[in-house]
Amino acid sequence: MKRVSILLLSVCLIFGFSSIFSDGSAKTIVMYPNIDGLEEASFGYQMMALALKNSGKPYQLQLYPLAVNTERAFSLLSEGKLSAADNAADSSLEEQFNMVPIPLDGGLLGWRLFIIHQNQVEDFAKIKTLQQLQSKTAGQGRAWPDVVILKSAGLQVITSSKIENLLKMLDRERFDFFPLGAGEIYGFLRFYKAKLPNLVIENSLVLVYPSGHFFYVNKENTELYADIIKGLENAYSQGSFQQLMSSHPFMKEGLGKAQLATRTAIHIKNPLNSEKFNAIDAKWFYRLE
Repeated sequence: MKRVSILLLSVCLIFGFSSIFSDGSAKTIVMYPNIDGLEEASFGYQMMALALKNSGKPYQLQLYPLAVNTERAFSLLSEGKLSAADNAADSSLEEQFNMVPIPLDGGLLGWRLFIIHQNQVEDFAKIKTLQQLQSKTAGQGRAWPDVVILKSAGLQVITSSKIENLLKMLDRERFDFFPLGAGEIYGFLRFYKAKLPNLVIENSLVLVYPSGHFFYVNKENTELYADIIKGLENAYSQGSFQQLMSSHPFMKEGLGKAQLATRTAIHIKNPLNSEKFNAIDAKWFYRLE
């Protein structure tokens, strides 16, 4: 009987479906992806912890035991091995999952700064228009919806399944720039900078399109979906949502170092946005003062 109980507990820990007992209370496990090995440092993980804490339900958040990329995370989510995952707004993902209609990053994912090779600094300083930017080639994650967005704006895009591989390719000048959201770019570069000292953040441009990081939940898991919304709304009304936005290292660097108001903004359309995205209250989105 004891061996059966241990086996059941292991299944709960891996797949996140069942409840376990801790300190006499039942806690439903929420299994979350370990994206690119960032573990609990990832903004998505910390925002999920905040949502569950403010949901009024006894949830226990756990990381999936293996590091995965975004593509693998959503495969695991579709298989039911994860409870939720986060990604950019994407109408194709909305067809498969329930998108929680609250941008976790205030939409800063759509304010894209560029990691470039230091040999390219002078070239990028001369760029002022989309037409000029189209002479350069971007790198992006293979499963990222941003690939479609950039291509629809006439930009050339090279893809890879891993961020680390993209940065290594950029270091070898296989492409010209790696656009990332203002709230994530400084953290990612710091994470890899020691191995890739030739890479820098371009300081004069920002590529802007309507986007943001969102939680996605399986459509069958309506209770978790509703509780995440409730938790985020409660956190917003209490101010803890805004506090995490401004204090998380990735976001703090993005808002502090990016100096978005001083950059030349190149605006493009996002063909992937749905009616659900367009209906989101403007209070959730970052805007220049």
